Amino acid sequence: MSFEIFELVEFKQPVIFITAFNQYAIQAFKVNSIDYLLKPIDKTDLERALTKFENLTQPKISGITPLALEDIISSLKIKTYKERFLVKVGTHIRVAETRGILYFYSFQKGTYIKLNDGKDYLLDQTLEQIELQVDPSVFFRINRKYLVSLKSITDVISYSNSRLKLKILYPVDDDFLVAREKVNQFKSWLEGEKGV
Repeated sequence: MSFEIFELVEFKQPVIFITAFNQYAIQAFKVNSIDYLLKPIDKTDLERALTKFENLTQPKISGITPLALEDIISSLKIKTYKERFLVKVGTHIRVAETRGILYFYSFQKGTYIKLNDGKDYLLDQTLEQIELQVDPSVFFRINRKYLVSLKSITDVISYSNSRLKLKILYPVDDDFLVAREKVNQFKSWLEGEKGV
């Protein structure tokens, strides 16, 4: 038996060796061999080798349906949002549940949260960072100072220059005005439209 051809030519196809000599078996498996059959050939061995060849050369069919694949892709796209924020209370650290936050706001170079019990706490993040961490179906950035939760809004009033004024639970001493350029997006958000 000559293995010189495999040294001269790059051969990537699977091969079934049929020979009368068993001393070349190890060498045969180094050159893409599927099986090594000795003469006289046993019918069962040949069938097994051909089945192995078919299994290796046929394209694999996945058991995943297109619908299941779509569900998998959709689940990978689901973004998770921050459920808790850590706040400092003197020398202590407190956990504030996101669902208990009425709004985030900027004040004198700091970012604060207002909880549904009316208390305020300082955060170590900017409003821009927080906006990316909270669920946009729950919180909306009405202007550069406020990121409000839907549950904090008690009333929406038409205001001058095509703006909107919000009545908020536990407001700070300031008007909660929706910036003119955000009014349409805000209305869509109130209606529950996705992707706003």
